[in-house]
Amino acid sequence: MAEHKQLYRHSFSDAVRQGETDQWRASHAENIACRDYIDQSIALNYQDNRLNGDVAEHAIARFGFDRVNWVLANTLQRKEHDGRFSTANKEWAKGFHIPRGDTQYPDRRADFVVDQSHPGLVDMVARHAREAYEQLHLFSAPQCQPIHEFQDVAGHVLVLRPEVLADEFKTPECQLFLANYGNGCRPSAIGRAIYGRFLCDGEQACFNREDFFGALLPEHLPDWAIEKMREPEAEQTPERPWIKVFQINVDRDAEHRRFEALKESQQVDASIYDEVYSGPVASANLESIFAQFNEQSPALHRGRSMCVSDVIEVNNCHFYVNPVGYRAVEFDASQAQKPENLLKIVMIEPDQPAYEAEIFDDLKSWQRAVGGCIEVTYPFEDNAVLVGNDEAKLLDMQGNRHIGGQIYAGAVGIVGGDGENFCSLTDEQAEAFCEEFAQPEEISQEEVQGDMGIIFYGM
Repeated sequence: MAEHKQLYRHSFSDAVRQGETDQWRASHAENIACRDYIDQSIALNYQDNRLNGDVAEHAIARFGFDRVNWVLANTLQRKEHDGRFSTANKEWAKGFHIPRGDTQYPDRRADFVVDQSHPGLVDMVARHAREAYEQLHLFSAPQCQPIHEFQDVAGHVLVLRPEVLADEFKTPECQLFLANYGNGCRPSAIGRAIYGRFLCDGEQACFNREDFFGALLPEHLPDWAIEKMREPEAEQTPERPWIKVFQINVDRDAEHRRFEALKESQQVDASIYDEVYSGPVASANLESIFAQFNEQSPALHRGRSMCVSDVIEVNNCHFYVNPVGYRAVEFDASQAQKPENLLKIVMIEPDQPAYEAEIFDDLKSWQRAVGGCIEVTYPFEDNAVLVGNDEAKLLDMQGNRHIGGQIYAGAVGIVGGDGENFCSLTDEQAEAFCEEFAQPEEISQEEVQGDMGIIFYGM
């Protein structure tokens, strides 16, 4: 099956705010190409007052379900008062939110309206596309209970929205996802990430709360899914893959390789790269890594969003990010550089083993690491200090660990301290803390809330 270009579903204003104007323009151009393809296919296949061939099927094969439905729904929305379009198709089209323009940027929806063909023929193509999509027999919102009606959806089978899945994975089996943990499991939490596994094959992954319709109602749960839920996982808390990310430093980029595609015979000069991340991720899948670093990058990521010319290290293999896909390359990571003023710390996150990490010694980096205003406490006997979120419990963050007689919520970091300034942990300290907090704890939100109060530590 052909790989289809990703459909951008947001407005140009959103793209400007998110720094995604290139994605918007590429998707808009593809919308126009899809419009032209449908118009041309209708013209070529309309003979003797009949529309021969399957215009919808061929358009879907070329552009994918998501874009064909988007273009046809946009056409019907723009021609809502044309009586030559069926009521059923018009109602179907209303289910698509196709963003308008605004006072700053013009409305560009008219650019991809199928308007060179007779409305009756376009209506027929829309009906065929709609029927082809219905034949996928995907789960839908009415079969689910919304996530916001739960206190915690961990342990429930969630249903992914079809648009999250590539066409080859648009099956009811691939929609079912068993939620394991993450702040996104609790609607009241600020975090959106939900970690878990696909029921069909057990692959670990991470999605945002809004990627799901909700939890599948029990009466719709297939027998095979029930059996899969009974299968024990290899580990209670699977070890997350460890990766490194390298990005070109503009000051050392004499040949202007930054953001450039890698040619077939071209080598990668590791000396012009900086190491900007070394740590765990939800999945070792390159597409998942790319999505994570552009949607909700790890808190200790020191670089920009991921794009062309970046290098990803996974399982001791290196992959160059090209405009389309990833190319395995030779890359001497020892030649890459990183700042000298990084502090060695131990990060402890809810539901995860502690791990050694590095962080800039500045307020912004610490606030990003813990997700808000920092609080420094001294629960250890040596010169190590603990940095957490001062409002973690008020923000209903997930319980993390019992440390020094109290419960800590949200992500926390352990760093060296001399009484006035932070300093790196020694190798021995880092190893000891990683071992001490290797085992995650199950702490209910009731326990977290019950632990709110003031704790005094002797100095």
